[in-house]
Amino acid sequence: MIYLIGKNMNNQTIRDILLDVYHHLIEIDEAVEQIRAIADYERINKMIQPQTYMGLSVPVKKKLLAELNAPLSNRADWIVTQICDYFGEKESYVKGLLRKREFTVPRQVCMYFLRQKTSLSLKNIGQIFNGRDHSTVLYAIQTVNDFIDTDRVFARSIRDIEAILSGCQPEVNVNDRPITIADTVTI
Repeated sequence: MIYLIGKNMNNQTIRDILLDVYHHLIEIDEAVEQIRAIADYERINKMIQPQTYMGLSVPVKKKLLAELNAPLSNRADWIVTQICDYFGEKESYVKGLLRKREFTVPRQVCMYFLRQKTSLSLKNIGQIFNGRDHSTVLYAIQTVNDFIDTDRVFARSIRDIEAILSGCQPEVNVNDRPITIADTVTI
C-alpha cells in the first residue's frame, strides 16, 4: 500500500494512474510530432525561397523540391534504402526480426535518422520495422546517441550517412578514418 496525501492507495489504483500517464505521454508525443512536421515544412519552405537558395546547384534545388513534395512514406523508404546501401545489408534483413549485430546496428541507425529526418511518430517508425514497439525505437535512438558520444568510428559513419541523406559527398579526413589492414602492411 502507498499513502499519498493522507489517502490509502492500492496497487490496482496505482497501475490505473500509471496507465493513464502512459497514454497521455503517447498523446503528447503525437502532438510533438505534428509540431515537428509543421516546423520541418516551414524550414524546407524557407530553404527554397529564391533569395535563400540562389547559390545551390540545380540538382540540390530539385532534390529539396522533391523532398518537399514527396509523400512521407516514400521519404522514409528512401532513407532506409540509403542506410542499408551504406552498410551493405539487405533491407528485408534490416527490417526483419533477426538480431545479429550486422542487422541491428543498421536498423538502429535507420530508426535514428527516421526520427531526425521525418515527422513520423515512434509508433509509425516501429511499424516500418516489422511492427516493433515505440519503446524499441526510443531505445535504438538512445543507443545511437550513446555510440556517437563514445565511438569515433561510429560517429564518423553517422556523419557520412548524414551527408548522403543531405545530398552531399561525405567529407574525407584522413585522421578520422579507421585503420585498415593495408595501413598496417609495410613493404
